[in-house]
Amino acid sequence: MSALDLDDIRTNAKTLLDIDDDLFITSTQQTALANIANREVYKMICRVAPDMFLDVDTETWPSGTESLNIVTVLSAEPYQIISIMETPNSGAISDSNRPWSWHPMDYRDRARSSHGGVSNRLDSNNERKYNTRYSLQGDQLFATPIPTSERFLHISWIPQVTALSAGGNEVLDGKAEQFGDAVCYRLAVLMNAKQEHQNGAVDNLWFEAQQQIKALSRRQIQRSPRVRSRGRY
Repeated sequence: MSALDLDDIRTNAKTLLDIDDDLFITSTQQTALANIANREVYKMICRVAPDMFLDVDTETWPSGTESLNIVTVLSAEPYQIISIMETPNSGAISDSNRPWSWHPMDYRDRARSSHGGVSNRLDSNNERKYNTRYSLQGDQLFATPIPTSERFLHISWIPQVTALSAGGNEVLDGKAEQFGDAVCYRLAVLMNAKQEHQNGAVDNLWFEAQQQIKALSRRQIQRSPRVRSRGRY
């Protein structure tokens, strides 16, 4: 199944609404509404099946560093951080390089949690390691307590959806192709709201699409996530 693009969903939405031209709703307005629809469907899928858009980066947290700019670290602005795991050594997660989690925390709780909590893991000197927590404040990712040694991280995250600007731009970043029609139906609903005589059928199509998306939380994901690993060692 190939992904639908901006031209596809605009053409299909106009067909559903029996619109023959771009006079009443201009192509610029259609593109603006298409981006709203694309973002809404993307966020709906992220809530129930984030694996469809998951990306994984391997990064190194420098010793003595309190925070890093997450956009610089990931080379993109994240929509959501799913998890951060640390491994004792650089390289891929394996049986000999087993991960443990950094736990999320509210930025306001950093002060009283600056000493972390002692875990059952031992470092190379056979000493107890502190649990590390992370918080995101704007574009800054904070580690608590501040790492006193280099840390090897595996960050699972979801990027922001790419804006649709040209006709060939694929909806939902070319992923979750089975829900491209959902973006079309949502676009049709938004365009329908601008018309004097509205078509109730598109509301039903959009409702059914929402139910299909919600059902993702009750079954296995069909498509494997695209994984990108980028080391800095």
